[in-house]
Amino acid sequence: MAIIDNNVEGFLVELTERYKCTLSESCRAYFTAVNCWIPIIQQSAFESRLQESSIGMDSDFALLVLSCLLLSKAASQESDKAELRTIYQIVRAYLFLFHSSGSQTLEIVQAGLVVTIFEHMQAEWENSFETIEKTAQLFCNTTIPLSIVTSRDAVSPTTTLLNSRVWWAIFIVERLVKSILGGDGAAKLKFVCKMPELSVLLPLEDENVCINSFPEMMPLSKIFTSLEASEPVMSLLCAVDSNHSRHGYFSRLAQAVCLLDIVLRYVSSRTSDSQQYSIISTTIREFALSVLHERAMGNCKNCSVLGICVSASIILSDYEMRSLGPYLSTDNMELYVQAKNSLQSSMQLVFDRMAEFPSWHKQYSSTPPVWSLHASFLGALMYERWNYSTKFQGHGQEYFGSLLAMLECHREWKLTEYFIQYLSLVLT
Repeated sequence: MAIIDNNVEGFLVELTERYKCTLSESCRAYFTAVNCWIPIIQQSAFESRLQESSIGMDSDFALLVLSCLLLSKAASQESDKAELRTIYQIVRAYLFLFHSSGSQTLEIVQAGLVVTIFEHMQAEWENSFETIEKTAQLFCNTTIPLSIVTSRDAVSPTTTLLNSRVWWAIFIVERLVKSILGGDGAAKLKFVCKMPELSVLLPLEDENVCINSFPEMMPLSKIFTSLEASEPVMSLLCAVDSNHSRHGYFSRLAQAVCLLDIVLRYVSSRTSDSQQYSIISTTIREFALSVLHERAMGNCKNCSVLGICVSASIILSDYEMRSLGPYLSTDNMELYVQAKNSLQSSMQLVFDRMAEFPSWHKQYSSTPPVWSLHASFLGALMYERWNYSTKFQGHGQEYFGSLLAMLECHREWKLTEYFIQYLSLVLT
């Protein structure tokens, strides 16, 4: 490992000297544009490690810093594309070299997640699938069993909380990159990080992690309960808690992705079940209303969580309508209409979001949450697929104009270029 260590740290030093910046400055854009929406790294602990780097940096942490630098450069519209590609190839080579050497640390797992996000945003989907799967397998095969994030026994508070955050980050990122296929590709989806047991603790926010005693952590069982012991479908129980600190952004994000997971598994079953559909659809709607209520009370960051709810609802309703469409009868017409109304409601949320874009973009200059991009793109697909030009009348052109404006502001990501190319075909 000595040769690898020297190469990683040496390459990191070379890049910081080339860009004439400190290690902290080189990673700043990652935290403001990416980590704030998908919490992979605890920023305060990361910055403390950087301050200690003057006395030496281990290779695992150096690779994590390199990964953050990579995403930071990608988030900059002034970045040289050819140079960025070279850095990515080197970082990815280091990552897989560490995987093959048997290095099993949280830093390597986190680096894998950051690289996966880069690949997803650069529309390198086959690579992102491979990276997230290897990263998830690495975490599952380490000496960090899932029981550590479900129990407080014989484990320090900090270790438990950090492991919980990393486990949830894997669960979330794996669904992020694979849900780009939407309902059309759901049957092909296989997740390494499975739907958690109900005893798994929900993640806490950054400020609650580095502590010496356990705070009140909420297990998933307080949020979901089994519909039936034999059924994978779960029903949301909790409404908005009066103490919103118990439902921080990361916690809400984890809950929303659990709902997305349920939808993807339902769609992949290739069946249509009126009872399951109604329960899942109602659960998503009630959860979305809770998020909207929190947002009205000042939690604007939850727009990303709402984007997941909208995406899940669109995928679910579109699948149900396409499943029932060829076989419509008096027996299933009510379910078809229910799915159609749900899709229209989701589309309206997308329209409302697009109407907010000009003021939102003026207020927030960083990259919009990737979940919002996903939801907007799915909305565009449904607009075309179900011919909503009559339903929304003259608003269609306005919708596409706002969406294209948002995407044009972030052409540094190939993901947005892909969306723009597709939507340009829709418009012509």
